[in-house]
Amino acid sequence: MIHREFDIAHAAMCALVSMDSTSRSNATVGPPIEYLVYLNDTYNPSLQQSLDRDHEYWLQLRKNWSDSLRRAFDSLPIAPGLDSLQKDSATNVMSIHTQNRLAR
Repeated sequence: MIHREFDIAHAAMCALVSMDSTSRSNATVGPPIEYLVYLNDTYNPSLQQSLDRDHEYWLQLRKNWSDSLRRAFDSLPIAPGLDSLQKDSATNVMSIHTQNRLAR
């Protein structure tokens, strides 16, 4: 997703999206999210920012990314062979889940 022509703002957004994904899968990772930006050939930071859990940008990024992932997932085709199982899948999954719980 990242390429050499990316500007610093888009590269930082990729890092923040990565932090969001990590925080959703690992409870030990989360705000405040701090980032520091150095531009080429500089030794002083050009930007230092901290986003806490309720920061408007952080909330917007999380919501927009999550909504976009859902739309992308919903647009994926069903894997070969699974299309014939799709019509009763909710019932079958519930049945399998219930059977596994009863087996414990």
